[in-house]
Amino acid sequence: MKDILFRKSPMTDHGPTSISEFHAHIYFEGATARDHAYALRAALLSEFGGTPGGIREEPGGPHPLPDILVHIPVDRFANAVPYLMLNRAGLSILVHPETGSPVADHTENALWLGAPLAIDVEFLKAFEKRAAQRTA
Repeated sequence: MKDILFRKSPMTDHGPTSISEFHAHIYFEGATARDHAYALRAALLSEFGGTPGGIREEPGGPHPLPDILVHIPVDRFANAVPYLMLNRAGLSILVHPETGSPVADHTENALWLGAPLAIDVEFLKAFEKRAAQRTA
């Protein structure tokens, strides 16, 4: 699948120019919420062409709660996100583009379904800085 490409304009010349995929972080606390998060993951994988990402049973990285990550293809976003909207059953879900800018992807370019959670932006800044140093 090709990336979504954006033309530069005065309104968009400050950021990335493509989205390679989307990430859905499905957060949970407790056994019932965990079971529902796994059911959402299963649906994203089987019905929407998602691919599995990491599963954290404890908070980790920039994420304040346990979460399940699913990679969503660009061409499935328009179907997968409404499914999550209507079937999240109270769970908080962070959906963000993958553009190569972790800070912007998890903050200003992110979409929250349900209650937004506090993402550790300092962790993301440090991660982004290390990645830039590796490629320099």
